[in-house]
Amino acid sequence: MLSMICFATGNPLIPFCFFTSFTNVADPNANVGRFNPKLIIDDIDFSTGLSELLSAMNALPEEKKPLVFSLLDRWRKACYLDVENEESFLYEDEALLACFHILEMLADEYKNVLDYDAEKSMHKTGKSKNNAII
Repeated sequence: MLSMICFATGNPLIPFCFFTSFTNVADPNANVGRFNPKLIIDDIDFSTGLSELLSAMNALPEEKKPLVFSLLDRWRKACYLDVENEESFLYEDEALLACFHILEMLADEYKNVLDYDAEKSMHKTGKSKNNAII
């Protein structure tokens, strides 16, 4: 959840951050309607962005969810290291590596699709060039 909040707000939350919250315990037998998440930080309402992210996550196929959670967690780590780097420049390389790791994960995920599309495009281009020559 911290990763999704970080993505929605741009604030790198970490597990040992202290913040206040309000919680209600609902009756598990009650008929609960639509859930409307609220996220307000320093009087800025991020609820819409969080709702959109949660809706997108719910719409994902189950096999894609671990990838997206990993990407969001890497994003949170990169944001945290970037903020920590502002004062001391100790984590500049780590923040950059976290961003490259995100790109590497995406490249691994879509490599086969891109290879197929590139191969199809090369065959199509080759055919049209051959037909133009003939």
